[in-house]
Amino acid sequence: AQSIAANGNFTCALLLDSTVKCWGKNNFGQLGDGTNTAHSSPASVSGLSNVQAIHLGFEHACAILNNLTVQCWGANYAGQLGDGSYTSRSLPTSVTGVNNVQTLATGLKYTCALLSTGNVKCWGWNLSGQLGNGRKDMISNIPVDVVGLDHNIIAIASGGVHTCALTD
Repeated sequence: AQSIAANGNFTCALLLDSTVKCWGKNNFGQLGDGTNTAHSSPASVSGLSNVQAIHLGFEHACAILNNLTVQCWGANYAGQLGDGSYTSRSLPTSVTGVNNVQTLATGLKYTCALLSTGNVKCWGWNLSGQLGNGRKDMISNIPVDVVGLDHNIIAIASGGVHTCALTD
C-alpha cells in the first residue's frame, strides 16, 4: 500500500495501483463498495481509480484524484460529502465546485480542501463554526469559502470540530 487512513470504526488503504480498499463498519456506505454491509477484510471502493490521497472523517471518506478533484462517500446527513445533497452514498460521488485540490482535512462530520490558489473551502457540519464561513448555526452540502484567511495558506488540519490553517 502507498498509504493508510483510519478512524474509530473503519480503515482504508491506498494501493500502489492508485485504487482504494476499505474495511470495518459500513452503516452509511463508508466502505464505498455499494453496500451497507460491514467487512472484516478489505473491499474495493467501486469505480474509484487514479487516486493520489485518501482522508477519513468519522463516517465518511474522501479521495483526491490525480486530476486534483475530490470524490467522497459514506454518511452525508450533514452534507459532509459536498455533492449538493444530504443523501448518504455507498459509492464515490464528486464534490461540487472544487478543483486543483492540494490536500484535504476531514473532521467529525465535515471536510475542508486546500486549493492550489491558497484558498480553503469547507463543507458539512458547522455547529461549532468549523467551516470558517463566519456562521455556526447551519450545515452546508456544498463547499463554502473560508473567510478571513489570506490567500497564502500552505497547510490545513482538522480536529473533531475545529480547523486550522498554516500560512507561508
